[in-house]
Amino acid sequence: MEQAKKIFLVFFVLALIRHFGPEVVSSIQAQSDLLPASLDYAMKILKTNF
Repeated sequence: MEQAKKIFLVFFVLALIRHFGPEVVSSIQAQSDLLPASLDYAMKILKTNF
């Protein structure tokens, strides 16, 4: 279940980057208190794989 959430989050962040651009994603990441660790994790995966 956790793995599915992480995979979904990676695609969600990737879609945000493609749609809005990295600036908006980083501002969302800075303002989010709910998922900062998960977003960091997703961003690391994106930077490693893409």
